[in-house]
Amino acid sequence: MPSYAQLTAVAALSVLLSLSATAHDERPDHFSGKTVTTEAEARSYFSQYNQKLATLLALPELSPEQLLEIHEITYTLENALKKLPTEAASVADLLESLHLASEYANAAEAKKHGEQYLQAVAALAGK
Repeated sequence: MPSYAQLTAVAALSVLLSLSATAHDERPDHFSGKTVTTEAEARSYFSQYNQKLATLLALPELSPEQLLEIHEITYTLENALKKLPTEAASVADLLESLHLASEYANAAEAKKHGEQYLQAVAALAGK
């Protein structure tokens, strides 16, 4: 018998998959992420959530539950990016690619785009 957590993950993935059937421009926002009101808050969330993302992407394979978690993480990262200086916006397209890959439950693309995003973030931090 499946556990409650497994049933919840399957239900959440089903919602994601049903939403993915709609056109990209028509898809509803189904998570909001953390609200970011200041640049300091944005930097804190950016650091925290990039670490969470890196931990997940380091796994050999991504389960549907982990893809859902990545998808949720991208919303907070997107909110944080909006409050950071313009140079941080250079990673926004990479983050959006990761967001879409996780939304469509495409583990291979999520790993690829996630790693590209994290490399860009690391390069940005090194400036």
